[in-house]
Amino acid sequence: MPLSLDEYPIEDFPVSPSVGAEVGGIDLSQPLTEEQFRDVKEALGQLGVLSFRDQDTTPDHHLRFAKAFGEIAINRFFHHVDGFPEIANVQRQPDEKGATGGYWHTDHSYDQVPAMGSVFVAREIPPVGGDTLFAGMAAAFDSLSPGLQSVLEVIEAWHSDKVCPEVSDPMLQRANEARLPGLKTAGTRAKHPAVIRDPISGRKVLYVNSGFTERFDGWKQSDLGHCCIVSTPMRPNRNSLTGIVVGRGMSLSGTTGPHGIARLMIVWAASVSFTASR
Repeated sequence: MPLSLDEYPIEDFPVSPSVGAEVGGIDLSQPLTEEQFRDVKEALGQLGVLSFRDQDTTPDHHLRFAKAFGEIAINRFFHHVDGFPEIANVQRQPDEKGATGGYWHTDHSYDQVPAMGSVFVAREIPPVGGDTLFAGMAAAFDSLSPGLQSVLEVIEAWHSDKVCPEVSDPMLQRANEARLPGLKTAGTRAKHPAVIRDPISGRKVLYVNSGFTERFDGWKQSDLGHCCIVSTPMRPNRNSLTGIVVGRGMSLSGTTGPHGIARLMIVWAASVSFTASR
């Protein structure tokens, strides 16, 4: 039985019916005790996204926390933080055009060993705009009819980094080539179950996304659009992004302010690997 929110020793405050909570009472600049990490991991398994407000952390703190969950998956597309190749520097200057990750996607789903989740640290954010949304894919699966669930549970899907807009659209590729130097190396493909088991909670999770999923194995590519379903995205409170966000499931990133006015945004990201299995 999943723990109810009031059973977690850590302080958490839900921000959405299906995914996400803000967590208090933990200083991530300090090593977590075994009990604290166990509680954080269990909460992540049940809630999908955890936001730690007002953290004062260094890259070393960032990596120590991320590595507690598993091996880091190196991102080959973004520039890295100096001296820390495991941390991707997701950055946009005010005069740059084009958005990065401005579509629903699951980080590293195109890898043979995909990411269990990502740990984001917002270093500079605009006063408005630039939000990252999250969608709970366990809730998305639960919302499907039993008939569609049974179909999806026995099929697999192909994922590729070549189908994302920054690679497949020549105009977006040119707009993003300065901040995404690895775009021209795209070509990674992997096949994963369309429904996987959450490695922490054991819940069934819909594992397809419009950003990187190419098609179902043995199906036409056009069939995929019927099953890229999003359930109740989470929009974190603006102030929560001044801390650390541990995200799993699908996310959508925004990099513009109101009326399309670009703002400076710098986010450091580290993704943790896992094996996608039924």
